[in-house]
Amino acid sequence: MQYQAEDEVPGTDRHLVLRLVETYGLDPVLAERVVEETMLAYGDTVEEWVRSRHIRLQRQGLSNETIYHIISREMPQRRFGAEPLSLRQIRRLIYG
Repeated sequence: MQYQAEDEVPGTDRHLVLRLVETYGLDPVLAERVVEETMLAYGDTVEEWVRSRHIRLQRQGLSNETIYHIISREMPQRRFGAEPLSLRQIRRLIYG
């Protein structure tokens, strides 16, 4: 069966799912799960990620001072979910 972008669950990025299906031959259901998990992993705001990362590193027994340095090094490698923008903010991004 050919996967159609309209077939998948609302809320997922249908173009990304379709690309995974076509490029890697993934089953459409698996491709949707991969996209959903990836979006969840990179959907945190900076604040959410810092707090959850701090907790995970504390559980490893690291001191706060060490944790702060680890977080500082890791932050530039991360992507974060964008805060919602108003229509005015979108317009200003486009036109200055």
